[in-house]
Amino acid sequence: MAKKCCVLILAATIVALALRLPRLAQRPMHGDEAVHAIKFGDLLEDGIYEYDPNEYHGPTLNYLTLIPARLASAEKLTEVSELTLRIVPVFFGVLLVLLLLLMVDGLGAGAAVYAAVLTAISPAMVFYGRYYIQEMLLVCFTFGVIVCGYRYTRSKNVKWVLLTGMFLGLMHATKETCIIAFGSMLLALLLMLLMRRRKPRDEGRGKRDASIVNRLSSIHLIAGLVAGAVVSILFYSSFFTNLGGIVDSIRTYTTYFDRAGNNTLHIHPWYYYLKMLIYSRYGDGPIWTEALIVFLAVVGFIAAMTKKGLQDIRHKTQDTRHKRQDTGLESGVWSLE
Repeated sequence: MAKKCCVLILAATIVALALRLPRLAQRPMHGDEAVHAIKFGDLLEDGIYEYDPNEYHGPTLNYLTLIPARLASAEKLTEVSELTLRIVPVFFGVLLVLLLLLMVDGLGAGAAVYAAVLTAISPAMVFYGRYYIQEMLLVCFTFGVIVCGYRYTRSKNVKWVLLTGMFLGLMHATKETCIIAFGSMLLALLLMLLMRRRKPRDEGRGKRDASIVNRLSSIHLIAGLVAGAVVSILFYSSFFTNLGGIVDSIRTYTTYFDRAGNNTLHIHPWYYYLKMLIYSRYGDGPIWTEALIVFLAVVGFIAAMTKKGLQDIRHKTQDTRHKRQDTGLESGVWSLE
């Protein structure tokens, strides 16, 4: 089953690539894309990047674009094509699907495959996976935190907590609004522990919670945070050529908090984006919807809260995995820890 699941996820990855890669140069650059392209041009031609705490977000998009630009032997912005720029979000959009291979034993084979397929064909994921802005990078790095954090709790191998920290640093170096995701993940973790603690009648669950806590090493956690800080500092300081960028990466929040409260451009009712996600149509154009994914998210939330119709996959396989000394996925083919 695990081998079949991995094959299906790899197939979904190919589908994701097939939907994102073709005709990248056909659509004219959006204004936001063009602005980032100009910023990248300064880095490509002059080797200079200075983080601006008022605009443009973090530096990872610029620096990571150097890789395809150098591979294309581009030395000037005029030698850079839309393909060279947009291949960066394409890469991270496809990687997002591929990361699900590391979650098969946690989500279950069926759920992992469904998640891979839905991510691969999602209209929003496909669109932003071809769009030269930071969003797809931030989504991928956020999922990287979840995946590597989960693998650490399973193995207590320091490499996973270091990777978790690195993804946290990449999130911060990609977009300042990552703090919303940080807060959401922390709140979800605290809520989960609180809900489990308030149900002492399940002795087995209490033992499992204790096991999870015992598997967290304070030294490892500190190492992970240090790894994240190092990654963030490297990018914001332009690899130690602009040390002021480190302070600016903190100072920027005065600007963004002010915009959140005073800039009416992005102030909408709470349901505004949910409505766009469920149903959007402009004029006589096609209907755009992610209603299926929203529906499944609601079903999953209800199931998680009520524990109806769920199998405790992660804990059910724990004894088996301990016997295998955390050598990998259930099949033993993928060596993860």
